[in-house]
Amino acid sequence: MWRRESLAAGRTGAVDHPGTTWRDRPAIDRGNGVYLAGDQVAAPGVLSEVSFNSGMEAALLAVTATEHRTTPGHGAPATEHRTSPGSPLDLKRT
Repeated sequence: MWRRESLAAGRTGAVDHPGTTWRDRPAIDRGNGVYLAGDQVAAPGVLSEVSFNSGMEAALLAVTATEHRTTPGHGAPATEHRTSPGSPLDLKRT
């Protein structure tokens, strides 16, 4: 059997700099239809949770923005809005 080990001394992983929080990271909604997702954007969580939460929020914002631009039927304005800008992502809703 072959085995490899390593030690990363003084490393903390994906932790915010001292004195900062996840809210200090770049916003998911950058404006003009640009949405960020990844492990260094303003989304709650630790490690992969940040990527997952930001991905879900960015996707929801993109779909909502598309629904606002798309009109159902023959030019009638879209009236259903799933979320308002700045509202938190609810992963438990159906």
